[in-house]
Amino acid sequence: MRALYSIGQVSEMLGIPIRTIRYYETIGLLRPHRTDPATNYRYYSEAELHRLDLVRCLGKILGLPLKTIREYIAHENDPEMLKSILALHKKTIESEIDELLLRKAFLDRKLHAIALQTLTETFVPHLEKTDERRIYVKSGYSNSTAEAIVQARKCSMETRNQYAYTHYLLREIDAKTLQPADQYAILIGLNDNPGKPFTEYVLPAGTYACITYQGKGDGRRRALDLLRGYIEQRELRASGMLIFKGTLIDVTSIYSDDYYLSLELRVE
Repeated sequence: MRALYSIGQVSEMLGIPIRTIRYYETIGLLRPHRTDPATNYRYYSEAELHRLDLVRCLGKILGLPLKTIREYIAHENDPEMLKSILALHKKTIESEIDELLLRKAFLDRKLHAIALQTLTETFVPHLEKTDERRIYVKSGYSNSTAEAIVQARKCSMETRNQYAYTHYLLREIDAKTLQPADQYAILIGLNDNPGKPFTEYVLPAGTYACITYQGKGDGRRRALDLLRGYIEQRELRASGMLIFKGTLIDVTSIYSDDYYLSLELRVE
């Protein structure tokens, strides 16, 4: 006589909770070999034990979702279909690996950035000679710099979390006051082309007055005042757009006012 096992015995032998076995039955992955009509007790044969072990293997070892496991079992006598199912899942796993490697690299960069923050000199205006830069921008509107930073961060999220991209926020300035001329109009840019709706924009070569700042309190305003004073003391003439520059690494601080950003303005 074929050996039969109660649901409790099956649970103990395979290490699968009873509620899970019952759930598998509910979704059609498993049927008991026999159900006692008087007690409604379920009994399972070695075939069902094998089926449960297969489900566990496909789920835990291969990571197949239950929907795919059900499809796999439904085609267990069709090798070509099984091959297709497994090949598709392999592609999914490879994509997940790529994503995890990207996140790991991001974490490595972030840990390095945190270590460098203690060495970063902030609020010190200086001049830098810069080659021509081609960036890719789209127009936007913002009620505040903080809102503009959120829009810039969104750009990275729309481009597969490319943490290595440098973000640019460009704003027109008043030639006399060196203050942003329009608090609403901005250009949001990246140093690599993510495709539409971004278009190429050239930041010309030249000498730029620069300052790195941390956004705590009135950090942005303080940095802008220091940069403006630095330009005026040296009797330099500013031209072009006011450039806010940072990376996604910079804008993953716990608090938004911990961001490390820089201001740049071309001078002659």
